Amino acid sequence: GPVPFLRLMKAPQERKRLGLQDRQTAVFVLPGGGADLSDWQERWGDPGIDHQFPKQWLDEIADPVKTETGLSALLKDYKKLLEESPSSIRLPFILHYEPAADMPSEENGLLECPRQLFSLELTFSSSEHYLPIEAIRIPFIAAGQIDRPDQDEDEGSGHGFPCLNKLLLRLRPRSPVPTSFGVNIAFNDSLSQMYLGHLEAFDVAFQDLFLPVRLPPVLWAPIFESLWQSLADPCWSVKVLDLERDIVKELIQTQLGTFVVPSKVQVEEEDFDFEQEEYFDRWNAADGDLHLEDEDVVVNVDMI
Repeated sequence: GPVPFLRLMKAPQERKRLGLQDRQTAVFVLPGGGADLSDWQERWGDPGIDHQFPKQWLDEIADPVKTETGLSALLKDYKKLLEESPSSIRLPFILHYEPAADMPSEENGLLECPRQLFSLELTFSSSEHYLPIEAIRIPFIAAGQIDRPDQDEDEGSGHGFPCLNKLLLRLRPRSPVPTSFGVNIAFNDSLSQMYLGHLEAFDVAFQDLFLPVRLPPVLWAPIFESLWQSLADPCWSVKVLDLERDIVKELIQTQLGTFVVPSKVQVEEEDFDFEQEEYFDRWNAADGDLHLEDEDVVVNVDMI
C-alpha cells in the first residue's frame, strides 16, 4: 500500500534556472556547459556528458560553416554521436520524509511508523515507449528530529538531510510519447524489519522530451538551414495568434527560449496571405456583413 510518511515530489526550480516557465520538470545541461555545467555537477553530482558535444568540435567551427560539404560532414558526425551516445531525459525529484497528521503512534495504541529508514530502493513501472528505468538506492532517510548526541541544534528542523534526499531520474525514450510511471519502494527500519509499499506515480509531459541541439550554438543556424534545404517537400506550420507581438515573443522566450536557434536563419519566405485569411475569418464571423472599405485588416507577421 501507500507509504504515508514519504513523498516523492518533482523539483521544478531547476528547470526555472534554465529560463523555462512552462510548469514542467525535465532539466538538461546547456550546450557548451561552462559555469552552468560546474554548477550542475555541484548540485546534482552528474556530469551531463550525454548532453554535450565533443570539445574538438569547437576547434573545427571555422571550417564546417564555409561549404555545404563541411556542413554535410558535421551533420553526419552529429547523427553518429546521437546513435553512439543517446541523450537521457533527466527529471529532478525530492524524496521527503513528511509525517502525516494522522500517523499512528504509541500513544494511541497503534504500531508507530519507523522514523529512521535504511537501504531504500525505488523501482519503477515499465513502458513500451521507454527503456527500463534503473532502480535508485538511498542509504538513509529519517524524520526531521533524530536523537543523536552529536546532533546540531539546527538539524532536524525538517529541511535538508536527513529528512530530504535529492534524486535525478534518467529516462531513455524509445519514442517521444508522454506517459506515467508507478513507483514502488522497499526499505528497512532500525530493527531490520523490511517494508514494501508504493509512492505517488509521476507523469512525463511532452515538453519534458525536448532537448537542445548538442552542437555549439553558433552552428545551430547553418545546420537548421542545411536540414531544411535537404527536405524534398518542407512543410510550414502556420498559426495566427490574436495577441500583441510583445506578448507572443515573451511567451516564446519563457516556454521555448533554450531551444530557439539564437541567430538568424536564411530560409525561403512564407507566401501564405495572412491578411486575406484574417479578413475572411472576420467576414465569416460577421455573417458576410463586413465591407473591405470600412475596415482595414493589418496583421503583423514574424517568422519564428
